[in-house]
Amino acid sequence: MITFFFDYVSPYAYLAWTQVLRIERIYDVQFRLVPVLFAGLLNAHGQKGPAEIPAKRRWMIGNVLHHAAALGVPIRKPAYHPFNPLLALRITAACDEVLELRKLVNSFFRAIWVNSVHMSEPDSVKNCLNADGLIGSELVRGGQSDEAKLILHENTGDAIAAGVFGVPTFIFQDQLYWGLSDLALIEAILQGQPTPPSSVANEWAKEVKPSANRNKLTGQDK
Repeated sequence: MITFFFDYVSPYAYLAWTQVLRIERIYDVQFRLVPVLFAGLLNAHGQKGPAEIPAKRRWMIGNVLHHAAALGVPIRKPAYHPFNPLLALRITAACDEVLELRKLVNSFFRAIWVNSVHMSEPDSVKNCLNADGLIGSELVRGGQSDEAKLILHENTGDAIAAGVFGVPTFIFQDQLYWGLSDLALIEAILQGQPTPPSSVANEWAKEVKPSANRNKLTGQDK
């Protein structure tokens, strides 16, 4: 089982989603889909989102388009970015039926990243779901419930407790993998490649310390 933490606001999460079925089919493995609030992860770790850093935002646009072309998947500029993904996330979090959950996830990702639908609006969410054969009014109503809000909140809290700091993130064999590119590492393991001993990483985490003169690296000594 591979746990997949995602938020619809992330183009990299969308690109990762496009690879899930392929990986499941080839390696006979299953992904557990867990929606989380990316903004909650950022706040918990004191980070800014990539869209809030101009240089990173400019780089990210080209990088996302490059990855989409390499994977051969469609992607279009979203209606707004960043946007409020809460309703879509809560609807997803409240879904407890596996096939419907996957249909929901696919519907939302495609609406945002292929069809440029503004998914912060309840009517847009409802229409998107109706178009994919789901009962939009019922799902929107469920996503606005206190139960759905609590589930998403708990998902995000559980992710933070597990060390998740961004999306997409995967947990496989008790190891955390972050970002679209880390899917390649997971595939390598599924193909039989051994992973580095956890003891080595533990030694690095314990023994590597910042230099006392680290301010020189930023020119702050001038």
